[in-house]
Amino acid sequence: MTIFIPIIDLTYKGSINLLKKRKPPIIVVRLRDVTLKNNCKPNKKFYEIVESGGIHAYLDYDGIIIISTIMPDEQIKLFNPKIYAYFINALKPTHYITVDGWTYHKQFNESMREIIRTSRETKELIKLCPESRPLGLVKGCTELQIEAHSSWLMAMGIKDFIFHIGDYNRNGSPHHMKSGKYFAQIIKKKARSLF
Repeated sequence: MTIFIPIIDLTYKGSINLLKKRKPPIIVVRLRDVTLKNNCKPNKKFYEIVESGGIHAYLDYDGIIIISTIMPDEQIKLFNPKIYAYFINALKPTHYITVDGWTYHKQFNESMREIIRTSRETKELIKLCPESRPLGLVKGCTELQIEAHSSWLMAMGIKDFIFHIGDYNRNGSPHHMKSGKYFAQIIKKKARSLF
């Protein structure tokens, strides 16, 4: 089954107004919307959400909220499990996406190092965030890396996965799009659900 899950832009009032009109069953909120640009410190919006009692109360929304850790590479480098946990525990979402990393086409060694780092940090993050459930962000630039990373996430008890296909589509070549679809099929065979 395919469902549309909107990303609510906390920096744009129109996005929040649309949420109140439509009331979808699941939404995504970006972590980067509650941090200062170019660093990992909380912004004014973060403190407004915390003061209201968490992201559900702030948005006046009873559905499932997923906090997305997907962000530009420069910002990813500033985060660690304790910083992620600080935000996740304060926002109180239903789910959060596990640690993001940079894995790009034909960058095999760097991609593997990132998979190892994100897996290690995800294991720590799960312990630090007992109130929200993780959705495993699968990374890799080869079939073997996709297989390995999804297996490691499953070994941590994660059954629901995210695959960020944006980079495959953004590059636009038929090869990249075909690779992205193929990797998604690999993950889908293991996952209870795939976003």
